Amino acid sequence: MTAILLFTHDVSAAGAEIARLGGRVLHVLTPSVVVADLPEDVVLAESTPARPSDLDDASARLADAWQAPTAKVVPSDGLPWDTPGKEAP
Repeated sequence: MTAILLFTHDVSAAGAEIARLGGRVLHVLTPSVVVADLPEDVVLAESTPARPSDLDDASARLADAWQAPTAKVVPSDGLPWDTPGKEAP
């Protein structure tokens, strides 16, 4: 099983589908974003790992925060974050 970030328009239907497929919802971050533990190679109809273009701002920020630990780290060249000309994280 693998924990995955999913987007949905109906969290109840998504949760029922996930359970029916042998998975479980680990976190409901917003009514549009859930984290689920799923068996590999399942096909979902009520949710998707693809981020929708119309995602609300709060859901987008929570999804970004959830994915941040796995995001590619950009090297800082050893410079402090407040070096002139650099943007704070």
